[in-house]
Amino acid sequence: MSKQRITEKIKDKFKIASEAQRENRLNSLLQTQERGYIVLEDGEQYPTQRQIKKNVACSVKEKAFSLDLDEDDWKSSYSLDGRHIILHSKSVVAAFDCKTLNVFFERTLRNVETSIFLHNEQYCAIASDTLFIYNKNGQEVHHLSHERNVRRMAYLPYHFLLVTLSDQPFLRYLDTSMGKEVAKLYVKEPSCCALSRRDDGIVLVGGTRGVVRLFSPNSKEPLCSLLVNSSKISSIAVRKNNFVCSSLQGTNFYDFRNLKEPIYKLPKSENVSLSNVLAMSYKNKITTFMNGSEYIKETYRGVNSIEFAPYEDILAVGTRNGLSHMIVPGAGDPNIDFYEDSPFLTKKQRREREVKKLMEKIPSSFIGSKFIIEDAVEEEEERKEEEPKKRTALSRFY
Repeated sequence: MSKQRITEKIKDKFKIASEAQRENRLNSLLQTQERGYIVLEDGEQYPTQRQIKKNVACSVKEKAFSLDLDEDDWKSSYSLDGRHIILHSKSVVAAFDCKTLNVFFERTLRNVETSIFLHNEQYCAIASDTLFIYNKNGQEVHHLSHERNVRRMAYLPYHFLLVTLSDQPFLRYLDTSMGKEVAKLYVKEPSCCALSRRDDGIVLVGGTRGVVRLFSPNSKEPLCSLLVNSSKISSIAVRKNNFVCSSLQGTNFYDFRNLKEPIYKLPKSENVSLSNVLAMSYKNKITTFMNGSEYIKETYRGVNSIEFAPYEDILAVGTRNGLSHMIVPGAGDPNIDFYEDSPFLTKKQRREREVKKLMEKIPSSFIGSKFIIEDAVEEEEERKEEEPKKRTALSRFY
C-alpha cells in the first residue's frame, strides 16, 4: 500500500472523528443537568468533611466510607466505570465492589509496586518483581516473566493496550486482546516515576529532570518534549484537553493546545488527580482547586495516592492506615455517556459491551498518527524548499 493511500485512509478516520465530535456537541444541548458545588458568602469558610457528611444524602454518605487496615503504604485505583476498586500495599492486593463492598479476592504477594484494572473488572495487572495478570477470582491467568521492575502502568481501553514503565527504563506496549508485545521504546532517562495517558492513546512520561515526554508506539522518539521545571515529576494527571504535573518546585496546569506556558501555577505537591476539580496532596494534606482557586482541604495520615472516582463527587485517598474517601462537590459528571463505561450496566450489558469493544478496537498504528503525518509533511516541504530550482533556456522569461 502506497504512502498516499495510507495518508488518505488516516484522513478519512479523522473526518469520521470530527463528525462524531459535532454530533456530541449537538447532543450536549439535551444534557441540561449541571454539577453542583459550594458557593461561599462573605466571611464564610469552606466546610470540613465532617460538616459535609452531615448535610449530604445518605446515598452519598455511604460512598465516603473508610477502611482501617494495618499500617502500610496503601494505594488504590478505580476501574473504568468507577464501581470497582483495587487496593494494594507492599505485600497485599485486594479488589472489591464499592457499592456492595463484596470482596472479589485478596492475595499476599511480595514487593507489590502498582496494580490496575484492565478493560473491565474481570482482569487486573499486578506488578511486583515481575508482572502478573489475575482474574476476578484471584487466580493467576498470565505471568510475564520478562516484565521486570515495573514501576508504573496505564491502560488504553480503546486500543486494548497495557503500557508499562520499568526501571531500565523501557516503555512497553502489550496487546491484551492478542497477548503480544506491540512496541518497546527506550525512554533515555533513568528512574522515570510518572505515567499517564490521553484518550487517543498517547502516553505521558515524567522524568527526574522535570521533562514530560509524549510517546506513541509508532515512533521511537518522543512526539513532544516539554520542560516543566528542573525538579522530579512525581505525578501526572490528564483529563480531556488538560493535564497537570506535580513536583517539589510547583504544580503546573497545562492545555494540550498551547504548551508554551502553563495556564496557572500552584504550590508544590506529590500526587495529583484531575476531574472537574483538581486535587493535589503534599505529605499529610490534601487540597482541591476549582478554576485555579483553592476549594476544599482535608488532612490525613500519610497520603500515598489520590484518585477521583469516575462520575462521582468522591476522591479515594490511599493512606498509611488504609483507604479513605473524601467528598468533593462538583468533581463528578452529572451527565453519563452510556456509550462509554457506566456503573449502572447489568451483567448482560457488560458482556455485550466487552464484545462491542473488541469489534470496535482501534489499531495501535493509529496512535499519534496525526503528529507523525504533520512531521512528515513539514519535512517534505522543507526538503522541497532546499532543493535548487532547475534552470532552463527559457527560465529567464518567467
